[in-house]
Amino acid sequence: MAAEGVEALKLYKILAEQGDATGQFKLGAAYAKGSGVPKDEAEAVKWYRKAADNGNPAAQNAYAQACNEGMGGLSRDDTEAVKWFRMSAEQGNADAMNNLGFAYHHGIGVEQNHTEAAAWYRKAADKGDSWGQFNLGFAYQYGIGVTLDAAEAANHFSKSAEKDNSFAQLHLGQIYFSGASNVEKNAPEAVKLWRQASEKGNVQAQVNLGFAYYSGEGTTQNPAEAFSWWQKAAQQGNADAQNNLGMAYQKGVGVPPNPTEAVNWYKKAADQGHVMAQASLAASYYEGAGIARSESDAVYWWQQAAQQGHAVAQSNLACAYLQGAGVAKDETVAFQWMQKAAEQGNIIAQANLAAAYDDGIGTAKNSELAVKWYGMAARQGDAMSQYRLAGAYATGAGTAKNDNEAAKWYLTAAEGGEPWAQYIIGLMYFNGAVFEQSNVKAYMWLEISASFNNAAAISERDSVKGKLSSDEVAQGQKLAREWKKA
Repeated sequence: MAAEGVEALKLYKILAEQGDATGQFKLGAAYAKGSGVPKDEAEAVKWYRKAADNGNPAAQNAYAQACNEGMGGLSRDDTEAVKWFRMSAEQGNADAMNNLGFAYHHGIGVEQNHTEAAAWYRKAADKGDSWGQFNLGFAYQYGIGVTLDAAEAANHFSKSAEKDNSFAQLHLGQIYFSGASNVEKNAPEAVKLWRQASEKGNVQAQVNLGFAYYSGEGTTQNPAEAFSWWQKAAQQGNADAQNNLGMAYQKGVGVPPNPTEAVNWYKKAADQGHVMAQASLAASYYEGAGIARSESDAVYWWQQAAQQGHAVAQSNLACAYLQGAGVAKDETVAFQWMQKAAEQGNIIAQANLAAAYDDGIGTAKNSELAVKWYGMAARQGDAMSQYRLAGAYATGAGTAKNDNEAAKWYLTAAEGGEPWAQYIIGLMYFNGAVFEQSNVKAYMWLEISASFNNAAAISERDSVKGKLSSDEVAQGQKLAREWKKA
């Protein structure tokens, strides 16, 4: 400690013993930090309390924090903390205003009141306090205690960012990166702000900056830079960055592909509950990519991700239970998971759920519900569901019979590559059923279906071929070749 510091401490002791509030606070701070005296939280709290009782606002705030933390032998008392925060805040202490706002925001020691929290953040912001400006900006960004307003949020974040608050730089960057109804998108400015925050060690800013370099939005695409920033954040324990680093090693983004390292980082993130990492780790176990193949480990991690609502994991878990892969076969449990995934819009789960209702797998047969879910998957482009939906309309199973709807969905499925739909469309063109009769189109679709080794299509194509002219056959073959190339 410098000589002047020693002399100052001596003065603080003298003043403190004489009852001077500033001296008492300074002496308490010295004991709290171990500055010039052995660190002693109990002594720090004692002098903070004396100064607080004498009306020193900084000491009142410090004593309130001690109550919050149970410092120096104090019993933790959030209600007592709020009392002292309020006394300090009412004397104009900006730190106390922020702390009181935080207490109201989270309902710590006081009934939760977001409006009151925003009011105290505003008081701190009006005093030019960086954290008050940040907290008020956050309230406007998410509409907490105030009307959601991205422009107001950006205004307060900007003031705080100018004072080098890295969290304000982070959040202001988020607003600029996405834009809002009243804030023009400005990805380059977002990248600039994230770099400033990243260089101060803000971990989430490092994650975001990595994404900007990965996507090339707001800056020149640079996979190596993306990897570098994700690595910095991942090494500090950030789960998003660890997941991204796993993806980078898996796909070779800014680094040579390394499935083993991918699994290593997915595991770190998954252990923190990162749902995407859990799903990716499950896939690694299932495929044996970067780690020994283990269906049971895949099921474990799908289960973790599925319980967090990850639709793909739910669908994969359903398939595992349906097949008895890595877990005891259980069609009822399989049905439950495919239903959860299907309701989130997962196309594979919707198709499987429809088939479950159609065939009575894990549930009672229900043709109407089968048609409903075939329709859901069909409209998302699943060719087999389109074929099954067409069949329902053709036979009137679970829905009113409708030849036109059947033909529409058979054609859609055929164009999507479903061989049996292609076979049926070929017959429909040849017979002139629903569609205008066309030997050329009939041969085309039968030829396409036959190319998938569909025995029925091969037989029918050869049968039809004998009834067509050589020109019609040539035209049909040409259309089939063009379809396959498209």
